[in-house]
Amino acid sequence: MKHRLLWVVFFSLLCSPGWAKPVSLFEGQLTGEIPALFQPASPEIIATMFSQAATKPQFVFLTVDSETRISFTLAQAPLSIEDLAATKDVLRDQLESQMPLKWLTNEMSDLHGQPWFHLEYEIESDPESKHDTILGTSLNGRLLFVAVSSPETGYDLIKDDLKTLIESLTVVKP
Repeated sequence: MKHRLLWVVFFSLLCSPGWAKPVSLFEGQLTGEIPALFQPASPEIIATMFSQAATKPQFVFLTVDSETRISFTLAQAPLSIEDLAATKDVLRDQLESQMPLKWLTNEMSDLHGQPWFHLEYEIESDPESKHDTILGTSLNGRLLFVAVSSPETGYDLIKDDLKTLIESLTVVKP
């Protein structure tokens, strides 16, 4: 019991807001703060985790148990800022057609002068429900996705850190 309590206290400290490490991705064109409890995944792990994906993320950060992940994908698909809202709507419709969702956020937002779409939803599934967030914007005329996927049971422990991550995302203009 004593060891379990120590583990809970240690994990709570790790998950507290403010514990983040700065990252610079896509040759410095995207910066942000990754929560400290996430570690970068190797290219081999990314290839295995996303073996069925049409477009694999270039960067993935995982919790120690690999249950929660943050992925960054710069797709080949062209995307202008003007098409961002329409892209959000198409993605929302695709997601709705694939599975039953409970929508939490479906909006356009501005992060440091850059427009982004923001979709957040819960997926009720067996054996465990999930909490997912997808953000997207245009980076050099291409579609940039930032996706966070977490079991619903662990989401409350990391939600403040994920909010910090989202608020820290900055597209660096040349």
